Amino acid sequence: MQKWLAALALALCAAAPIAVRAQDVPLNGMHVLGSHNSYRPALTEQTLAEQRRILGEHSAAVEYGHPSIARQLDLGLRQLEFDPVADPFGGLFAAPYVGDPASFAAMRRPGAKVLHVPFVDRRSLCLTLADCFAQVASWSRAHPGHALITVVVNASDGRDDNPIMPQLMPFDAAALAAIDTSARTTFGTAHLITPDQVRGRWPTLRAGVLHRGWPRQSAAKGKVMLILDTNDRVLDAYRRGHASLRGRAMFGFYGEGDAEAPSSTYRIRSRTKRASVKPWRRALSCALAPIPTRWRRAAGTIAGFRPRSVRARRSSVPIIIRVRPTRCTSALL
Repeated sequence: MQKWLAALALALCAAAPIAVRAQDVPLNGMHVLGSHNSYRPALTEQTLAEQRRILGEHSAAVEYGHPSIARQLDLGLRQLEFDPVADPFGGLFAAPYVGDPASFAAMRRPGAKVLHVPFVDRRSLCLTLADCFAQVASWSRAHPGHALITVVVNASDGRDDNPIMPQLMPFDAAALAAIDTSARTTFGTAHLITPDQVRGRWPTLRAGVLHRGWPRQSAAKGKVMLILDTNDRVLDAYRRGHASLRGRAMFGFYGEGDAEAPSSTYRIRSRTKRASVKPWRRALSCALAPIPTRWRRAAGTIAGFRPRSVRARRSSVPIIIRVRPTRCTSALL
């Protein structure tokens, strides 16, 4: 029992937001834990069997899921990632939900939907981007003074390198403006860190960061920052008519020399740079390994998190270490 309690205490300590325990440094000096595909729920036996049937040998790479959005934030994660797909008229992805009246109604409403792979991997903790934002905002209001929450909006409008991804509608100016409007309506302007705030009186966002700097973490408590992560076409559409992202709600992954690049954006830790986080994962995973399942769930299942391999970003600080659930294997023990 004492061994379990000690391991549980270690888990709860590790789950506390890193940014909260750090000194009051600018936002570009913080490190946070985040989740990839934060909207993707845990697999049931039925959904796992269906996924394996469709994806075959490729299923193993995506056999993971997350607890609720609120639970992830309770665990101390301070970066979430949502994958919206454009649905300006509503109903484009509604067919698979015809047997669920509430979900079917939500999918028929106009606005971006949040799905891993439409029609194939269609389960989501929040089917609409508006609902994803609402769940984050609800947790934020219930926890005033929390460390900054970063929401990465990974807007997809094409197949990219995924052969099972259907052809999607493009994110045009109207669809991007709708995301901004949803963010401001849901979170409230006073609770967002925006490019206008960071740029200040300087002519470009990059100049504002170089001369004025990022806000301090204490000034960002209780707030949310949105980052648009997408292809170059959508990034260009987002800044068109909004030089240096004037009037926009989201930052973006622009080139380091661009006026819209805040000099230091975010770096998402890739597998090639796992050395600095591997000892933490090993210690925590193994500390919780002997804990019964019900205790491990009480600790938030954070013992099962491991870095998610994603593209490395340019000029990237603060650093996000993305995690996804996995099992503690004997190799770690």
